[in-house]
Amino acid sequence: METRLKTSLIFTICLVVIGVGPSLIFADPNEKPWSPNTKINWSDFQGTPTDEYDAWLSWYDVTDWTLNLDNDGVNCSYSFSNLDFTAVMIKDESWVNEDKKDRKLLNHERKHLDLAQAGLQSIQDELKDQVYTCDPALDTEAGLIQKTENFVDVMIDRNIQLTINYDDAWIDFGNKGQREWNVKINSLLDIYQYGQYSNSTGTPLRLEFTGDAGKDAIFEDTRDWDKTNILTVDKACNDDDFFTILVQFGGAIDHCIITNGSDLIIWTSQPNRSYGTN
Repeated sequence: METRLKTSLIFTICLVVIGVGPSLIFADPNEKPWSPNTKINWSDFQGTPTDEYDAWLSWYDVTDWTLNLDNDGVNCSYSFSNLDFTAVMIKDESWVNEDKKDRKLLNHERKHLDLAQAGLQSIQDELKDQVYTCDPALDTEAGLIQKTENFVDVMIDRNIQLTINYDDAWIDFGNKGQREWNVKINSLLDIYQYGQYSNSTGTPLRLEFTGDAGKDAIFEDTRDWDKTNILTVDKACNDDDFFTILVQFGGAIDHCIITNGSDLIIWTSQPNRSYGTN
């Protein structure tokens, strides 16, 4: 059984103070969907500005997917196909104060749409190529659709927090914060669009050491050719979640630790390094 759904939510992102909330218009004919070749210009900001912010970028997400349910009364499973998650800029609800226009602010606003798309692609990546089990007696098609929609909503809420962090970095650290987030956002787009980074850094890997919570996480440091040092991983992970770790590492070679119940988890972008517990 296949059920195809297409849903939309609307968000607004502003600068200098962040604002996230629903728009009164569900869809707008003056829209600019994200694509690898999309380039936002000041001419796309066609709304009426206010004195409260320097600029405001409004966007909504289109989440298009097909639910494939296989339930014979004994075995139950479902998967997704035709996944297409896209961030779309709403021109009539995006604006900029004329005296605030400059190249740096425009780049910041462009990256807002990139970050929105990266977040949507992370959700799409979570759903693709997965087969989920369900209860043949209790799970209905409508229930699974609602469950999926709830999951997408939770993921989008988490991604909105990233936009808040992004604006905070711009406000607190200026150009330095923007440069760091440029790398993070580009890395996120690369990993979810192409399955790999465009640079030489590795994709974060999750290493699970069952029952080792409370132990030290160690690794071999082989930088000295004539000896091997055993060092401790001291950095804490922000969460036990691929997308969060990807943002935390920001495309850099790094590692961190976190506990999950009784297990010790090491996240690393250094797959050639040996890790263990002690």
